[in-house]
Amino acid sequence: DDDASSSSSSRQKKKWSNNKKKKKKEKRIIGVLGCMAERLKDDMFTKGTVDLIAGPDAYRDLPRLISLLLPPPPPPSPPPLSSIDKKQQNYGTNNNSHEQHQTNNNNFEEEEEEGEYTLPKTASNVQLSLDETYAEITPVRHNPNDVSAFVSIMRGCNNMCSYCVVPFTRGRERSREFDSIVHETQHLVEVEHVKEVILLGQNVNSYHDRCQGAILATTASSSSGGGGGVSTTGYYQTSNPGFTNLYKKRGGSGYYFADLVHAISNISPELRVRFTSPHPKDYPPELLHLMAETNNVCNQLHLPAQSG
Repeated sequence: DDDASSSSSSRQKKKWSNNKKKKKKEKRIIGVLGCMAERLKDDMFTKGTVDLIAGPDAYRDLPRLISLLLPPPPPPSPPPLSSIDKKQQNYGTNNNSHEQHQTNNNNFEEEEEEGEYTLPKTASNVQLSLDETYAEITPVRHNPNDVSAFVSIMRGCNNMCSYCVVPFTRGRERSREFDSIVHETQHLVEVEHVKEVILLGQNVNSYHDRCQGAILATTASSSSGGGGGVSTTGYYQTSNPGFTNLYKKRGGSGYYFADLVHAISNISPELRVRFTSPHPKDYPPELLHLMAETNNVCNQLHLPAQSG
């Protein structure tokens, strides 16, 4: 009975040892992404609970960051030996081959037990971008049957409100290209049968696409007197009188938010169009007139309030 008990205890210890080895090898990567990672940066590593942090403009870098924390891939297997090579290998063996093989196995086991992932222990990228908008990346919708969908049109903010951390965690304001937004919305309406879109941004009504294609299109439309949008008269003013803007030159050619809302509403008369969040200071007359005159632009103004 003692022998049986001793044998059982030995098997349990061996099993426990193997489980510990597996836990060492099955390294789980814990990451924090987005604004919180951008704000706290390397402070999140201090307690050792996080392996990876990525700011809101570093999502494209995630494959590289993860690869830094994974063990290197195993070396490729050697090619199979031919019959001649096998004969030569057998001819060259000696009486100590078994001992040598056993020693190599022991060394391999020691390497496995000591195989810790030491370089590197953490990975981070919290660099903010001046031009990243993720324009060509289509988000995955959790419920394809939803009749409403968000469409991101811009990132960041330049308002620098005293209570707000967004300019420091999401960076400077940059607008996604007009055509990519329209194409994504068309896909949502025609393929996914969405009935309502919400144009999404930190300050949507300061949207201004100034890419070369937008400038050429609006300049040509303005010079020919065409109806390429609602802001082609040259008098479009983003902010109302009495307000100033920091860090960004306003005005000039390109597509403005009123142009974008106009184009989205024209995709289908049955499509409801909403937007959030607008800054109270950025309501030009063109946008208000468009909302009053266009039936499928919802009569809703989302004005966020902040205190404390």
